[in-house]
Amino acid sequence: MTPEAFRSTQERLGLSGIQIGQALGKSEDTIVRYRQTGVPERESRAIRLALAALAYGLPPVPAG
Repeated sequence: MTPEAFRSTQERLGLSGIQIGQALGKSEDTIVRYRQTGVPERESRAIRLALAALAYGLPPVPAG
């Protein structure tokens, strides 16, 4: 996932870096990296599915 696609999706969802990090189970540093360099190929499918779920209003699953 390109950095542009990630940023665009984050903006469309209206989530801050902290909020999207919490929803995806990622640190703020990881979110900054996604915004700058994109989501690594090995994580791209899972992140895209999670973002789609958020876009459709599904709540994040609590870690644990």
